[in-house]
Amino acid sequence: MNEDSLESVLSLANAAPKLGESHPGRYIAKYVKEIGCRTVVVERNYIDKDYLMDYATYHCRSFKDPGKRVSRLHFFKNAFDQDEFLDALTGERFGEICGRYLGFSIVKPIKNAEDQPIIGRTILETYPQSSDDGRITRFYIANEQKVNLFGQRLTVRSVPFQVQDGQVCKCATVALWSASHALSSLFDTPTHSPSDITVSATSYPSIHRRFPSEGLILEQMMEYIKSLGLEKDVMTFPHSDARLAARDVSYAKTAIKAYVQARIPVIATVKMFDDETQLDYHAIVITGFGIDRRGKLLEIYVHDDQVGPFCRAEWRDESREIHYEWTNVSLSGGFDAYEHCQIDKLIVPVYTKIRLPSAAMAGVYEQIQREVRSEGLTATLLYQQVGDYKAFVASHLCSNKTEILLKDLPRFLAVVRTSYADKPILDYVYDATANTVRKSKFLAEAKYE
Repeated sequence: MNEDSLESVLSLANAAPKLGESHPGRYIAKYVKEIGCRTVVVERNYIDKDYLMDYATYHCRSFKDPGKRVSRLHFFKNAFDQDEFLDALTGERFGEICGRYLGFSIVKPIKNAEDQPIIGRTILETYPQSSDDGRITRFYIANEQKVNLFGQRLTVRSVPFQVQDGQVCKCATVALWSASHALSSLFDTPTHSPSDITVSATSYPSIHRRFPSEGLILEQMMEYIKSLGLEKDVMTFPHSDARLAARDVSYAKTAIKAYVQARIPVIATVKMFDDETQLDYHAIVITGFGIDRRGKLLEIYVHDDQVGPFCRAEWRDESREIHYEWTNVSLSGGFDAYEHCQIDKLIVPVYTKIRLPSAAMAGVYEQIQREVRSEGLTATLLYQQVGDYKAFVASHLCSNKTEILLKDLPRFLAVVRTSYADKPILDYVYDATANTVRKSKFLAEAKYE
């Protein structure tokens, strides 16, 4: 081990100041405490590929060179000191001494307008799968991320997060960056640094210069998705009539549940405003959601580069309003709170062969939902790859299991599943690579016992 690369082993309380006093820095310190962190290993002189690309593109040309190396803070479940950590590295008791690995956060050598360090690539374990009282079940996009710490091979399931630096990237670029990492695990698409995303997206013309970045417009965000070889499912909220507007929100919540359970991130553009003041736009990535026992979506979890990863936002009614740090004065200590935060558009990057978006499935899903509601059942829309779907069938009691497992099915499926108290009852399986759908055209029925 290179002794110069280990800075210190600290308690979380003593390590928290290294994250700075920016809102994301304080949020991450609070978040890791909530998921059980007790000790932080500080790794210095680390080379982070994403920051290195941004440094080479922009920061190295500054008169004052900020440097190309970063600090990386690693979070662990157990309490231990520096001597115990060094013994763990050279012995066979690393997991026993250090406990569960909760992830890491990079602190860049560059600072924001308030002279606080900017948080770089951050990969943290999610909150538990259910709330403390058991009333809410949570689903996250959480792909396995591999980490090497002084020769120790560690893993954590998450989606990468980082904060905009205001020069190379703004919120839309960072949202695309987080989403592209989730998509890479699913569709084997490439990932790029924030500066590379800005370059690719700004091939679509704009009146603004490329660097320092003024942020991306919607068309430029879609241009980057196209450059990955993907299509996009864009959802808007076109109706002002109260009944139709509520239906728009219902469709959106159904789509979020379907895509997130398929490990597909949903990019949301939101507008934030006070009743009598300016309107601001922002981009976030929906990386999880929480439902009650009836399957109703009550909250979403978002990567918001101005707040933090897996930030909980309440969405409990049929309006477009969500409530989290931006609208809560007691939580918004790093920036001004707004009175309203509304979902404006949802952008879903999807594989080109998925031709049946959630909007096309909405009619079929609603019809099945109406039919089973009187029987005390719930219906859920899912998107799955055929291998994942057959693995689910194989692991459950299914009266026609052999028929489903041997049936020739397309790679991507849209499934409407009826359930009773979380127990699957019947699946209607549709071809997600088709252009249209009718209830009579499902490919298979899986009947559970």
